Amino acid sequence: MKHWTTSSGYTIFRVLRFRSNAFLVTNGRNNLLVDSGTKRYRRQLLWSLAKLGVSHLDALILTHSHFDHAGNAHYIQNRFHTPVLIHSDEAGYLQNGQTPVPGGTMLLTRFLIRNFGNKVGSLMKFEPCEANQTFKTRLDLSKFGFKGYILPTPGHSQGSVSIVIDDDIVLAGDALFGVFPASVMPPYAQDKGLMIQSWKILLDTGAGSFFPAHGKPLTIKAIESCYNKNIRNITLNSQS
Repeated sequence: MKHWTTSSGYTIFRVLRFRSNAFLVTNGRNNLLVDSGTKRYRRQLLWSLAKLGVSHLDALILTHSHFDHAGNAHYIQNRFHTPVLIHSDEAGYLQNGQTPVPGGTMLLTRFLIRNFGNKVGSLMKFEPCEANQTFKTRLDLSKFGFKGYILPTPGHSQGSVSIVIDDDIVLAGDALFGVFPASVMPPYAQDKGLMIQSWKILLDTGAGSFFPAHGKPLTIKAIESCYNKNIRNITLNSQS
């Protein structure tokens, strides 16, 4: 199981990598789960937690309400008696087990959403879950035993967030994408321009490593390159 260590000695385990990544942040006493994957991969998630000897979770933080991130939220909430945290703009979708269909950010995904968007919405439903805590702005994680905070990074969805741990590592949800070799652009976003602005927010954290919910960890250099390219394109388009 892949894991990383922060400067304060926290360990971050990738406890799920199927369909989307889920991460466990632990200091040996306190445990935070970031995202929960889909119901299809529930057994793999539980196996990973059991292998690490995790018997309690101090919180489940959802980066947003899409089914591949929140699909096991209700189950985890009941199984571990764990409070579920989500941005207030996402709480209604979580409560209804509903994934709002985002737009495409490239030619192919725009075509898919335009032609099949209405059909896929029904396929992305998940077990509804009532959030225990919602927030609108930056939320400190010290009450859970960690140096870190939850940072709003909207764009992929209105209430998308990233989790900054120890000023070292950012668990970025779908604000970033680690699959394509020359781009960190997710294939889908509710507001592409707003998401690009969120990349600047992530760069300003000073962290050195960024873990997206899909694909491999990203370097600050990769994000800077993609940000500068997209900002330049936006500027040129606005001037034409």
